[in-house]
Formats: sequence, C-alpha cells, structure tokens
Amino acid sequence: LIDLYKNLVDFKRFILIFSCIVALITGLYVYLVLDPIFLSSATLKVASKQSGLAGLVGGGGIPDISDLGELTGGGSSSKDLALYENILLSRKCIEETIIKFNLNGVWEFKYFEDAIKNFRENVMEIKKDKIASMMTINVYYKDPIMAKDIANFLVFQLNKINTELNIQSAKNNKEFIQS
Repeated sequence: LIDLYKNLVDFKRFILIFSCIVALITGLYVYLVLDPIFLSSATLKVASKQSGLAGLVGGGGIPDISDLGELTGGGSSSKDLALYENILLSRKCIEETIIKFNLNGVWEFKYFEDAIKNFRENVMEIKKDKIASMMTINVYYKDPIMAKDIANFLVFQLNKINTELNIQSAKNNKEFIQS
C-alpha cells in the first residue's frame, strides 16, 4: 500500500492530465458522434372487469372469491397486465407498427425478422406495476416526434387487438350458451 501511495503521489500530475484528456475525448464523442435517443412513454391503468358466466348474466353485486387473489398479486389485474404485455409483444402488433412507420426502410434490415427483433429489444420496453395495476410502454427512438407517434400507435394497437379478442370471446361464449 505504501508503494501504491508513492506511485500515486509521484505520478499524480500524469494521472490528472490523462484523466482530463480521456474525459474530454469521451465528451466530444458523445456530443458530436452519437445520435441522441429520445424516450416517449405511455402509461396504462388496468380497469377491473367481470368475466365468465356471472359477467354475462349480470351478477354485478356478487363478490367473487377470485378477487382475493389480487391481494397476493395473482388477481385479474395481473392477468390483464400479462395479456396486454403479450398483445404488445405479439408479431401482429409489432409488424403493423414497423410497416406503418416504415422502420424497416430506415433500419435497412435484409430480413423482416431482424426488424422485429430489433424493435422488441432496442425500441420498445414494457414495465408492469402489479400492485398499482399499471403498465408503462417506453419507446426509444432518434426522433422525438416519431417516438411519441410510435408510443401512441402502440396504445391504439393494444386497444384494437384487445377489443377484437373480447369480441371473439363474447362470440364464443354466446355460441357456447346457445349450444
């Protein structure tokens, strides 16, 4: 430790100058060479809903034992959060987003699969808060307006696909009850 201290004292001027030069080069690189990446986020609140036969018949005031699962984090809101996350990560949602904003043309990937993988890993981030029943969709992009538009389109797609799934589920329930 004494030798290390002596070396630090003897070379303190060199270490200080070298550190300043590295900091200056790094700062110039970040400022001049790297493109800025902007973050746009959308936050969603999961609304509670009734499902199953009680929801179809209209048993609104009847408490359900499955609501106790929400206290442990395994209730209907966490199921809805998982559903929303799966919808956002689905190929249909991501493909429509990439096509609408011509992202594959910007990124110039040879295969569409690479564009989908890049979108999932580098552009979109999903954070879930099961306790508050909220989901945040983050979009990272070079253009702030495009980042905002992509985030808004993802929320639109989530609503559209979720509505389609609910309509299909209601149709299946109706056919089941009729049969």
